[in-house]
Amino acid sequence: MSLLSSLQAPTSSEPRKELSWALLDQGAVSLGNFALNILLARELTAAQYGSFAVLFGLLLVLNNFHSALVGYPLSVDLSHRSAQLKSFTSINLLCSLLLTVLLIPLLVAATFFIGQPQLIVPLCAALLFWQLQETVRRILMARLRFKEVFAGDVVSYIGQSVIIGALSFKASLTIPIILQIIALTSAVAFLLQAHQLGVGETTILEVTSTIRRYWVIGKWALLTNTVVGLTALQAFVWMTAYLRGSAEAGALQASANLLSLTHPISLALGNLIVPVAARAASQSGLSLVWPSTKRYIYLFAFAILPYLLVVATWPNFVSRVFYGPSSPYGHLDLTVRIITLAYSLNFIGQAFGWLLRSVHNSRADFLANAYVMIPCLALAVWTTRHWGIPGAALAMAAMSASRVLLLGKFATNAGIFAATSTAEHAVC
Repeated sequence: MSLLSSLQAPTSSEPRKELSWALLDQGAVSLGNFALNILLARELTAAQYGSFAVLFGLLLVLNNFHSALVGYPLSVDLSHRSAQLKSFTSINLLCSLLLTVLLIPLLVAATFFIGQPQLIVPLCAALLFWQLQETVRRILMARLRFKEVFAGDVVSYIGQSVIIGALSFKASLTIPIILQIIALTSAVAFLLQAHQLGVGETTILEVTSTIRRYWVIGKWALLTNTVVGLTALQAFVWMTAYLRGSAEAGALQASANLLSLTHPISLALGNLIVPVAARAASQSGLSLVWPSTKRYIYLFAFAILPYLLVVATWPNFVSRVFYGPSSPYGHLDLTVRIITLAYSLNFIGQAFGWLLRSVHNSRADFLANAYVMIPCLALAVWTTRHWGIPGAALAMAAMSASRVLLLGKFATNAGIFAATSTAEHAVC
């Protein structure tokens, strides 16, 4: 049997079922986020949508902090536990509650930045219940209970889109109402998944000990997530809002929404090639990493290529399909084409990054993001100030291209692409 066959062969029907539920769950989360942004871009004015994009982007970044300091460490910690799951759940919920309290000043500052301090309460409620739900969700995922994860995520991510879509037919949507709906669906999903896990007694000593241990485990992940957050779409939306106003920030977000349909495919590729590459490296060395994964990378690239070509060729048509014939975003052809290029390059960069992580070289992935952050953000300030959202999109493309070059160089230096003909034959 070839190496590739052994990598693909499941050991039982149970892992196949869990993989199916995991894929369904990722689809529900991606579909919910995509539908939410399309609905809001259609229903809100460009200025309103820009303000929402600034706040929602901040929620995403703060959830990255939670992922680094709670979600990732609990997954590591839980792998060493065989009992007391209810107590473990309570400890992590208290850790999440404390982290949310520490992050609230950033939310307060953001509401004053966009001139809407009345949003403090619904914004804090959205963050609190989102992070609490993410905590119990991560515990279920660490236990491979993806079927239960799926049920809660449908309530949270699909539920908020359904409720907002229904309200849009009967009343005018406002940002406070939208944030309240996000908080409500997250709270219901949290209660559902917390009930599935159960909660137990704990002590202050256990909580403080867990906090110290999680900091040791997660501090580097926090640094990486911070750098990634500062080089992601949200940073360009914030910069556009500051330099050009909320309306143009909303237009930039609306342009990027058209490419978010590719997210599930990109995430699925990462979920696939990381374990395949890791097993190839452990069994036969680095020479088999690229031969074992390249067919998947090519396959997924060809899967998204037709849509990328359609968006790049007919951006006005795609925009009108999603946003309607009277959409204020139908004239952004150049911006959409540049963002399509940025997303295409980012797909390649992500693949290189996943290969590096699969061979325990996350440091190279971090350094690539860190090296491009300051020069590309400085470029973005100049291009956005002078050319508006096409300039912001151009800086995004420059950042994606720089990341591809650096990650490709690091992967080559690591020996990932140094496959011999023998290695190629081993996976055939």
